Amino acid sequence: MPNITNYSPLIQSMFGGKRTSCGTGSTLQGVFQFSQLNSSSIQSQLKAAGIDMSSKRYKAVIEQMKKTGCKGNMFTNVQAIKNLMKNYNSRGKFVDSDGLTGLIVTDETNDNYKKIIDIPESSKDKMFEAVRDSFLHRNGMGDGKGDTEIFTDMYRQMKSNDRLSAGYTLRQYRSAYVQTFVSAVKAVDPTWDYGKVVPSGTLDGITRESKENLEYTIMIRQPDFITAEMVCAALERVKTKKPNRLYEDIISIRYMTENVLKFCILAHTTTNHSLLSKWINLQKKMVYNG
Repeated sequence: MPNITNYSPLIQSMFGGKRTSCGTGSTLQGVFQFSQLNSSSIQSQLKAAGIDMSSKRYKAVIEQMKKTGCKGNMFTNVQAIKNLMKNYNSRGKFVDSDGLTGLIVTDETNDNYKKIIDIPESSKDKMFEAVRDSFLHRNGMGDGKGDTEIFTDMYRQMKSNDRLSAGYTLRQYRSAYVQTFVSAVKAVDPTWDYGKVVPSGTLDGITRESKENLEYTIMIRQPDFITAEMVCAALERVKTKKPNRLYEDIISIRYMTENVLKFCILAHTTTNHSLLSKWINLQKKMVYNG
């Protein structure tokens, strides 16, 4: 959204002119105080410049100028108004640099756009990959440019009236993707923070579908004195005592973090919250009964 800045006093001084009082003319042609906008002389100048003062485009510009502080004895000029009108379409809607409308929060929209709506699957895919790429190659640090392109591409596929809500929706997805990766990394390295190297293999197996369909990858860090052999032996004993298919989802892995060999229990389930809770309870029993 353009910011209206009053440079007319400086311009007038460059040409030897003086700032005039409210209600009088200016030493530069077309420059006037905003309070004079509805005077017959200024209206005539606007009309002579080809400005249709009854158009939605003109009315939208004047309304926006008021919101950005152009009022009273502040100066503007006919050409400035005419230039600003190029940023609006015939319906009085602001058109951004990409030729898109519906992306400005107005008094009419207020916060009503903050709702989740259906957006293209391709947009969610691209955003997930962009977030994943930032963790894999920039240690969680985004570059901004990629996100902007994803949002713009999505906006082009949405109706004008849905674009603000679509943007809000995609931001919620992005936030969820980021949190998923952060949680996965911190499960391996609790001291991790943005900019710190992400341990190799930490993000393997995390997909957008798993995140949105409530698939979980749970990694439980074990004390250093717990070995892989101890966990495997405990798991086999528990499986013999009380068979349960959920035990088959438990996988033992090793990984290197800061040159220290660690051991974790990794469980992957594509089930719902109820079965996930059961798996957690089984995990506890395995530890206690082992």
